[in-house]
Amino acid sequence: MQIQKRDGKVARQILTAMIVDQTVLSHIAAVWDQRLFKSQWCNLVGDWCVSYFKRYGKPPGKAIESRFESWASKRRDEDTTKIVERFLSGLSDE
Repeated sequence: MQIQKRDGKVARQILTAMIVDQTVLSHIAAVWDQRLFKSQWCNLVGDWCVSYFKRYGKPPGKAIESRFESWASKRRDEDTTKIVERFLSGLSDE
């Protein structure tokens, strides 16, 4: 049996496109399921993107940072907050 390793690169590329590309986000928003990705962090950020799109009709772009800050301010678990912050930082590097 062969085991396939997945690094989540494709999911991260899709999520990055959701943050910055209106066409990609509009297509995904039409069929969004909060369990679309295997990663809970991808699903969390994806949900932020879809919510933003439904409200403003465009991708969040840099506004994703303020969405994170709002989410983080309501969390008591600093470890989880740091994980999501590093995740978003990694997306921005890509």
